[in-house]
Amino acid sequence: MKAPSFLICLMVAALLLPSVAMAQPYAPALDRASLLGMRYYSQSGGLMVEGLQVVFPPAEDVEGLLSLTNQSGEAVASIPLRLERWPDYPAFGMLRANGPGIAHLNAGGTYTLSVSLGDDEIASLTYTLMEKASGDPFNPQKTYFRDGPWQRLAYLSAPMEKPDEALRLNYWVSLREIGFDERTSLSLTLHHGNTVKAKSRSDFVASSENWQFFSHPLVKPDGAHHFTLSDLAAQDGAYTITIWAHEKAFKTYNLAVREGIVIPSSDSELSTTPNPEFLTPRRINTSAGSGSRYFMEDVFWIEAQ
Repeated sequence: MKAPSFLICLMVAALLLPSVAMAQPYAPALDRASLLGMRYYSQSGGLMVEGLQVVFPPAEDVEGLLSLTNQSGEAVASIPLRLERWPDYPAFGMLRANGPGIAHLNAGGTYTLSVSLGDDEIASLTYTLMEKASGDPFNPQKTYFRDGPWQRLAYLSAPMEKPDEALRLNYWVSLREIGFDERTSLSLTLHHGNTVKAKSRSDFVASSENWQFFSHPLVKPDGAHHFTLSDLAAQDGAYTITIWAHEKAFKTYNLAVREGIVIPSSDSELSTTPNPEFLTPRRINTSAGSGSRYFMEDVFWIEAQ
C-alpha cells in the first residue's frame, strides 16, 4: 500500500493533463469498478456489457474482446467489443459491445473473465458461480450467485473539480455475506484511532442475495457538514472504515494518510506493460447518464480485512 510522493505526482500529471495523457507510454487498462458493475442475470448466471471504461486507450483503433473460460480453461462465451473515445477526456474511453453484448452461462463453477484490447489482456477477474434450486416442484427454477472480488474490494471517491463535495465510500454487499435473509439496514463509520471522524449521512438497505452496489457520502460526526478528501488528508495516520448491519460490525477496511497524502493501493501504480489487476487512481464518473454531466474523480482502492 506504499507509494512514493513522486509516483503520486506522476499519476496526477498523467491523468489530469490531456496533452500529457495522450503522449505518455502507459499501457491501456480497465476501470475495475465498471467491470464489477456489469449488469448481471441471476436466472442464468449471465452478464451484459453496456460500457467498460478504459484508462489510457491506445492511439490506434483496435478491436476488443470479452471472454469467459471455465475452470478447465475452455472458452464458454465471448463478446466482441469496440472502442469509443471521449474528446473531453482523452486519457479515457469506453468499450461497448459489437452486438447484443449478453452472455448466459447456465452452469455453476469457477470462471475467469478477461478483457483484451488488440493483442493485450487489460483485465482479468476470477469468480465462482453457485447454483441454488428453488425447492418448489411446481416452479423448479434455478438462481445463480457469485463469489469473488465484490466481497473484498471497495473504493473511496472524490470529485476533482468540487473539493467541497463529500468523500464517498463505494462498495458491494450481499445478504449472504451479511448473514441475514431479509432487508438489512447498513451504515458506516470512519475512525482515526478511537475517534470517529466521519459517518454515513443516512442508512442504506441491502435487499438482495446477489451483489448490490452502494455509494455512501460521508459526513462529519455532527451530521451537518460534508467530510471531504481534504478532511481525510488533514491528519496523518491509520484509519479504519467499518460497515454496520443492524448495528453490528461485519466488514472493515484500512487505509493510511502520510504527509497529507492518502496512500494508494500498490495495484494503482501506472505501468508501461499491461496489468490485468490494475486499480485506477482516476476514473470518469458516468452515473449521471449524460456526457455533459460526467466528471473526473480521485479514486482510492481499499480491501476488506
